[in-house]
Amino acid sequence: MAEVSVKYANFTTTEILCHGLGADFLYPYDCTVIDVGGQDTKAIKMVSSKPEDFIINDKCSAGTSKFLEVMANRLGLELTQLYKTAQQNLNIKISSTCTVFCRV
Repeated sequence: MAEVSVKYANFTTTEILCHGLGADFLYPYDCTVIDVGGQDTKAIKMVSSKPEDFIINDKCSAGTSKFLEVMANRLGLELTQLYKTAQQNLNIKISSTCTVFCRV
């Protein structure tokens, strides 16, 4: 785990707090942090330099459509072109939970 890989650390903290404090450092007013990552997507509401509320989805990047964007780029297609290509074969099913569960 990355949180415990530094031997000289005096404490551990959460990813939510780290994201929030980083945003507060750059934008020292109340703000909302939105992180669309490969493992999850999170939104953090910062008020008075503290995370007041947050929400995290339970899906990987496939749930946020990032996988489709990456695959379109790898195929040299725009997202609209990928959509049109997918419409040519309606038997292909794509799960919205994880790219590992894509079926052909």
